[in-house]
Amino acid sequence: MPAISFSTMKDKILSGEKKQTIRPKSDYWLKWEKGDRLVGYWKMRSSGESEQLFDSKLSEDPFITELFILSVLDKDKGEYLDRLNWLKRLAQEDGFEDYIEMQLWFLERYGNKAWDMDFVVIRWENTV
Repeated sequence: MPAISFSTMKDKILSGEKKQTIRPKSDYWLKWEKGDRLVGYWKMRSSGESEQLFDSKLSEDPFITELFILSVLDKDKGEYLDRLNWLKRLAQEDGFEDYIEMQLWFLERYGNKAWDMDFVVIRWENTV
C-alpha cells in the first residue's frame, strides 16, 4: 500500500481542494498505478504530529512532467501558451493560487536545480 507524507497545505488536502502532489522524479512514485490504494499522512515521520489525512485510490497513473517552461521557449507561441495554461491548471490543482506561487515554492524548496528537474504528479480520488 503506497503511503505519502505531507508537511504543507493540510487544510486544502482535508477539504478536497488538493487532490494531487508533485514530487521529484523517482522510480518509487512511478511504480504506482491507477487504482492502487494511497494513504496520505500529515508529517508521517514526526512523532506526536503524525495523523492520517486520507485513504483513497490513485485516480490515474503517476506521470512525469517539467514544472518550468524554458523547454518550450524556442518553439512556437501556441505551444508555449498551451504549456503555460496547462501549468497554471496544474498549480491550482496542487493547491497553489497560481503558477508563479508554485514556481517560487519549488525554487525555494529545491533551489536552482529545480529548473532542470523532472517531477512526478500523483493524483488521488476525492475523499470528501
